[in-house]
Amino acid sequence: MKNTDSQTTDSAFQLKLSLFYVMLFLSVGCYLPYFSIWLKNQGLNGDQSALILAAPMIIRIVFTPIVSIWADYEGNYRKILIILALGSLLSLCVMSQISGFWAIFIVASLNAVFGSSLIPLTETLAVIGVKVNQLRYGRARSWGSAAFIAGSLLTGILVDFYGPEVVLPFLICTAIGIVCAALYLPPPQGKGRLRDAVSGGKISWS
Repeated sequence: MKNTDSQTTDSAFQLKLSLFYVMLFLSVGCYLPYFSIWLKNQGLNGDQSALILAAPMIIRIVFTPIVSIWADYEGNYRKILIILALGSLLSLCVMSQISGFWAIFIVASLNAVFGSSLIPLTETLAVIGVKVNQLRYGRARSWGSAAFIAGSLLTGILVDFYGPEVVLPFLICTAIGIVCAALYLPPPQGKGRLRDAVSGGKISWS
C-alpha cells in the first residue's frame, strides 16, 4: 500500500513539473523569436531594441546567484517560483500600458529580474525530484522542448494573422499559465537546509 502511495506521489510530481515546464517554455518560445519584432512595432530602433534585449543577459549574471542563494536559504523552491512568476506577470501587464524606450527598458529589465531565474530554479527543482521522487527528468524536460517549438509556431501564426501587437498579450497569457502551474507544484518536503546548516544553536540562560 505504501509503495502504491509512493508511486502515486511520484507520478503527481512528474505531471506537475511537466506542466510547469510546458507553460514556462511556451513563454520562452514566444519571447526569443518575437519580442524583438514587438519592440520594433513599438517604434524602437535597432540600437534601442538591442539594449533592451541585452539587459536580461547582464541582469541574469547579477540576480540569478542572489535568487539561488535566497531559494536555498528558504528551502522552498515552490514559494520562490510563485513570487518570480507573479513578478514577471505584473511587469508584463505594466509593459502593455506604456510606450517609449526608457519606460519599456525599465519595465523589461524588471521583468528580467523576475524571469531570468525561473529556468535555473526549475532545473534545481527537477534535480531534487530525480533524487526524492524518482522523477524521469528526460520525459519532463522533453515536454518543455515540445512546448518551446509549439510556442514559436503558434506565435508565428498569430503574428501572421494579427500582427506583432499580439506578442505581448500572448506573453501575458503564458505568464498567467506559469503562475497557475507554479501554484500547482507540490510543497517542499524539507525547508531551509542552508539556514539550518549555518544557524547556531539556541542560547540558553542556564
